[in-house]
Amino acid sequence: MKKIFILSILLATLCASCKNNENYPFKGADAVYFQANGDWAVVQDSINYSFAGKGVDEAVVGIRINLLGYASPQDRKVRVVVDEEETTAKEGVHYQALKNEYTLPADSVYLMLPVIVYNKDETLENRSVTLDLQLEETEDLQLGIAGRTKVRLLINNMLKKPTYWEQALKYSFGVYSRTKHELCILLLGFDFPEDVNDYDVTDPIWEVSGMYMSNYFEENYPVYDENDNIIEPW
Repeated sequence: MKKIFILSILLATLCASCKNNENYPFKGADAVYFQANGDWAVVQDSINYSFAGKGVDEAVVGIRINLLGYASPQDRKVRVVVDEEETTAKEGVHYQALKNEYTLPADSVYLMLPVIVYNKDETLENRSVTLDLQLEETEDLQLGIAGRTKVRLLINNMLKKPTYWEQALKYSFGVYSRTKHELCILLLGFDFPEDVNDYDVTDPIWEVSGMYMSNYFEENYPVYDENDNIIEPW
């Protein structure tokens, strides 16, 4: 009985909150907008994709498009176009041309826009190119939340040396090189934390991972880095 009573209070509170919200129930034409961050509450207008450490020349980046309104029993059309003035990426070199329209499936409140990107340009190891996308109205759907109808995709093949490598990581992973970094990501399945505050020196995963990588370079000796130097086991 106690659990039922608590649940009833929570439901009543939720309903009251919705009714006090001026946007509830939703009014107006159904619309769409980008969600560039995994957390809906975080407003973010750019997404970074790096080929570094993935060992592939082509990838699909999924960009979420949300519905502002109610799900429909019918499929609905969504249109996304490239902002040519802002985009520095080249079609066919850095990305595959977009389709004329995409589909928001029936009974769905979002879709994942598949953007195919390429790793054909060697200069991506030192720079990022941008693919700026914007939503356009269709007969089915209008533009949604202001500030979320455009998104920028940064495409590169860059690796950033952790700032704390010399102070901490080198004791488990030896001398830094881009090739070593890429192989660590590829073989271990994860990258090093970008922020030193997220690196826990007491976590045994770093020592174990370092030993694993050292054994790899010993068993596959010699492995050369980007400067044709042998990556020595440590």
